[in-house]
Parts: sequence; C-alpha cells; structure tokens
Amino acid sequence: LGVYKGYVAVYKGPTGYNEEIVRITRIRVETLPAKMRQDIMSGNLEFKDDTTLNDALESLDEYE
Repeated sequence: LGVYKGYVAVYKGPTGYNEEIVRITRIRVETLPAKMRQDIMSGNLEFKDDTTLNDALESLDEYE
C-alpha cells in the first residue's frame, strides 16, 4: 500500500520497486489512525497475495 494524491493506493510489486498503481481507494490517508498512516506513507505494508490485501482493505473501509 502507498499514497496517491492523499488517498490509500495499491501499488503492484514490492514498495519502491514498481510505481504502477493497481487501484486507488476512497480512503483518505488523513482519516487513518497515526500508526497506520505512518506505515502506509513509509511503504511498510506489503501483502503476500490478493486475499490478504483485500482483507486489509476491508478493515480500512470504516475510514472511507
């Protein structure tokens, strides 16, 4: 996960390796809890597969 124009975005591949955006969510980064916001902005959240990624995104739905 990363940030694109203030929104949580899904990038393809490892963070910093490929800047290809797969999806931009409707979740504004500023609405997230501080720790989560920091992890996303620093590129510390990576997921091994789409299922794990989708589960994580569903848990963020409350911040839309």
